[in-house]
Amino acid sequence: MPPAAFSSRLPRLRRALRRRRRTLAALLGLAVAAMLAPALVPDRPTAPVLVAAREIAPGTRLAPDDLEIREVPAELAPAGALTEDALALGRRTRVPLLSGQPVSPASLQGRDETSLSPGSDVIAVPVDAALVPYLSPGVPVRLLISVPDASRTRVVDAIVQAGAGRPGGAPLPPTTAGGSAETVLVAVDPRESADIAHATREGWVVVALGG
Repeated sequence: MPPAAFSSRLPRLRRALRRRRRTLAALLGLAVAAMLAPALVPDRPTAPVLVAAREIAPGTRLAPDDLEIREVPAELAPAGALTEDALALGRRTRVPLLSGQPVSPASLQGRDETSLSPGSDVIAVPVDAALVPYLSPGVPVRLLISVPDASRTRVVDAIVQAGAGRPGGAPLPPTTAGGSAETVLVAVDPRESADIAHATREGWVVVALGG
């Protein structure tokens, strides 16, 4: 290239170089700002929340492996959720819990809720097979039983003592009401036993699981 032509292009090359330098400087500034931004934003306050470490069936007596503490943004912490595992260990669940679901007092039975009063009768009642997975020992249920007056139904409180299997693993005998029915053992007030037995043999009994 002739010297005269090169000299005429030199100012344009210098201007282009300055523009590229300004562009690179701007990009470098943005990169530095992006790296520093997290350090400049104040930490959001967090709160401990007790959650289920796995899926837990109703009536499960909670052990340390069933629970964990998670830190969540304070504004997202559920109202009433427990914050210490000591408040739940040894208690039974009242409802099913999903993995990661916060544990609240409403989802747990009271420490004295695993049975009725001393001297309760234990009686076998039929239950729809679909409910069996939810009927672990200690789960409170309601028995809806028939009475001679066909227009009325009695409600009896009960506590599940054994699901569709005995503690040793032997199954409880199925009922004769149909292939979809199983048998569970429940503890009831002794004053209700006769009516429940009569309804089981001569009428009908429906096991209802509360929320």
